[in-house]
Amino acid sequence: MDDQSSSIIDSEYQIHPKLTGVMGLNPLLRESSAPRLYMFFGQLSQAMTTKGVTPNMFSTFAEDEFGKYTFSVKMPHRGEVYRVIRKYPTTDYGSKGVQSPLTLAIYQNLESDVREFDVLELPLYHTMHQHFGYSFVGREALNRIRPQGVLRKGEEVLGCPGVWEDGTFCYGTETNLALMTLPDVIEDGALVSEEWLETQQVECFGKRVIRFGRDEIPMNIYGDDRNYKIIPDIGDRIHEDGLLFASRKVDPLLACVQLLPRNLRHDRILPTDRLTYAIPNAEVVNVTVLKGRGNTPSIPEEMETQLRRYYDKARDFYKQIYDTEIDLYRNFGNKIRFTPALHRLFVDARAYLETYNGTSCVEPRYGKLKVNDWLVVVDYRYKLTPDIGWKISDSQGAKAVIVAKRPRSEMPTDMHGNVADVVMDPNSTVKRSNVGRTTEQWIKASLIYHGNVIRAMLNEGKEDEAWAYLLGYMKILSPAHHRLLLNPELDKKHELSKIRRRGIRCYAPTDNPVAYYQAIDRLEKEGYGLPIGPVSYVGNSGNRVTTKQEIVIGPVYMYLLEKDARTWAAVTSARLHPSYGTPTKLGASDKHRSPGKESATKTLGETEERLYYAACGGYAVSQVIERSNNPLAHRSAVRNVLKSKHPTDIVDSVNWNEVPVTGGRPLQFLTHMYNCMGIGFEIPEENRRVDFLPPGY
Repeated sequence: MDDQSSSIIDSEYQIHPKLTGVMGLNPLLRESSAPRLYMFFGQLSQAMTTKGVTPNMFSTFAEDEFGKYTFSVKMPHRGEVYRVIRKYPTTDYGSKGVQSPLTLAIYQNLESDVREFDVLELPLYHTMHQHFGYSFVGREALNRIRPQGVLRKGEEVLGCPGVWEDGTFCYGTETNLALMTLPDVIEDGALVSEEWLETQQVECFGKRVIRFGRDEIPMNIYGDDRNYKIIPDIGDRIHEDGLLFASRKVDPLLACVQLLPRNLRHDRILPTDRLTYAIPNAEVVNVTVLKGRGNTPSIPEEMETQLRRYYDKARDFYKQIYDTEIDLYRNFGNKIRFTPALHRLFVDARAYLETYNGTSCVEPRYGKLKVNDWLVVVDYRYKLTPDIGWKISDSQGAKAVIVAKRPRSEMPTDMHGNVADVVMDPNSTVKRSNVGRTTEQWIKASLIYHGNVIRAMLNEGKEDEAWAYLLGYMKILSPAHHRLLLNPELDKKHELSKIRRRGIRCYAPTDNPVAYYQAIDRLEKEGYGLPIGPVSYVGNSGNRVTTKQEIVIGPVYMYLLEKDARTWAAVTSARLHPSYGTPTKLGASDKHRSPGKESATKTLGETEERLYYAACGGYAVSQVIERSNNPLAHRSAVRNVLKSKHPTDIVDSVNWNEVPVTGGRPLQFLTHMYNCMGIGFEIPEENRRVDFLPPGY
């Protein structure tokens, strides 16, 4: 590229990195429309840390800067560790080999003018979402979390698994994409390989709060005849049916039968038992046990054995914190200062110990929940592999919904042996004005191809030829990267060894002085083209077919969005208020009493009602409304489901010949109010339509 053409391109296309913000992660800002780039900006906050994250091979290197601001645990000051306290330091209270859910490092701030002490909390995982998160990765500094260990200010102790050791922030995965017109990829649909879905596995976390005592007996769900175990221990798995906890209300008349040991097991659940469900096969990572004032048993002592272990271990945990405070005063006198965080920790320790000993005047609470007898908090984690219905996107805002999956052996394969892991509609590129996607695909396919060419040269011992080939290639594709290669202090052998090991990774900042559509043409003319041809795949007929057209299969940096499709949101009839007969919300104690969601989503708003009426008629609208707020319709639906031989294949769960559409409670309330004023409702003859009124009305 001559100097004249370079200056023209530079003045026309330059976008300074300091002006791009989060979108500075996208080297192809100039290639896509502003709405699509803004979509990328919004969706990036929904990107999840998956198992198979990789660095972007064509990047602005802004990832290195973003990697500094991920959720991690860093030393706020230069400090020397005084004491390390683990919540559960042994494996006596769970499965062997489990990690402590919380570790406290009490350290002295070496940067302070006075003798100041602070605390560094080291949790097992991080999450700010109701489901998704990640387990922390220990860095080198974690080895110095020990007495007399010294750590630097800003040193990372626990980090995000999406940040590599070199500091590169990985928010997605390099994914081979093929743009083809297959039946599965109409509009926003995407066909993906099953193997790629495995690389997108995410880590999820959940929490359940359980309260019981006195007139409510915890059942022996996880134990045996010798060991009464009401919940899984740390490191154990939740039952395959998802049942985490069950309790039975004491009935004086039936207690002699219902409270027999054999009748308190997992296979003896009664309809009246209070159940708490979680995610099947999830691993328990933390158990927190709180108890009301005093040590008087509220349930039979053998039923408290498991809870007492955790309760006593928590007492030991806070006793170590309390002893640390005493030791600090004993060793340094009053010439010390505690940070607010450490002071709060010491206060919490005193309060817990006083409550444990029954001498506290403080009322035990968990958040806003009052602790009367027993309160147990169970934290668990599980891995989730995305499936049909999940959403994916890329740096150009090309979001899609996974609608089909196939083995990688059936996915499109090109002449180089590259297999597509995702297939999407090519027409969407034009419709969405995000040409940057096809540009990124071609460039990365080119990086892989020419990286293999350079590897072949290196295998033949032609290092100088390989270096000249790389310089000529980068001079056209990325002048910014080309300037880095011309640095006289650069170790050529080291750079070539990196290409031999991992291929070419190209530096392309947003102010890179090149128009990439012109660079692609120039590469083709200068002998750096990309050979492409037809691809073959297994069609819906089960036979392998070959396309007539040439199709590029190349990587695009894709990431998984938090929009999953696994929530149960449909019920035959929503739970009704016992007094009013209208849909009601689930309380905290009832929210997880079933494996599925017992409260339905909102069915019809005002706009939906009008559209539904125009399309289906008034009687159909009435049926939908009556299902939600008519107690007779509710009873009919439940009865028909229970009596049906095939409850998932019922034409209509409500017998509308027996249930009037005028039985909804809101309508009854309104009618009653007006009747009290001497006003009645009637349907004019001209409005008595057959499609609105039930048969025989």
